[in-house]
Amino acid sequence: MGEFFGFETFEEYLSARLEGSGVTLAELKEKGFFFPKSEVKPYLDPREPNDWKTPSGKVELYSKQLADAGFDPMPKHTPPPDPPKGFLRLTYGRSPLHTFGRTQNNDILHDLNPGNCVWLHPMCAAALGVQHGKPVFVQNAHGDVTGPMPARVTERIRPQTVYMIHGFGHSAKGLTNACCMGGSDAELIRGYVVDGISGSTGMRTEFVKVTPAEGGKEKYPCAMG
Repeated sequence: MGEFFGFETFEEYLSARLEGSGVTLAELKEKGFFFPKSEVKPYLDPREPNDWKTPSGKVELYSKQLADAGFDPMPKHTPPPDPPKGFLRLTYGRSPLHTFGRTQNNDILHDLNPGNCVWLHPMCAAALGVQHGKPVFVQNAHGDVTGPMPARVTERIRPQTVYMIHGFGHSAKGLTNACCMGGSDAELIRGYVVDGISGSTGMRTEFVKVTPAEGGKEKYPCAMG
């Protein structure tokens, strides 16, 4: 264990975690500890009677409370707006090799996944003059720009949409692996839509443009991986 971690045994690790707490591992082993029972029940027990906090005491597909408050009493789908002319909807997701934007500077994970790319449909790529594997910049309507990063032209994404893996495009020079690698979807997100009933905000409501970058890997060796 000591070959890979800063301690030889798990007990050494626990003792280090307890430093400064005023309690030692030996005391915990001797006296035990108290774990208070929580009154909060995250799940309903089907063996017990459970009343819904609604006027009828049941699950309500039609909510008179919402109607009285001036909202739609039944669930109603409101389609999101289409991208303006010349823009594409920005979507984003996670990499199975990284945790949010926290691990891009890790040597091992950086070797496996050093940067991201921009997915777009062949029809959109042809209209924009974008070529597969060539560097592009992504810009929102406010003038915020990220990149360059390679374009991935694929039919695995619908038209009018681009996709980026979240967590890249760091600008801190101290992140010697992650700095300037790929692009940041977070840098492009300005707009948001608020749900009138819950107050929660929608995601993937930003629209962007994709433009080819002059030069290629010889000009952007870092960003292109």
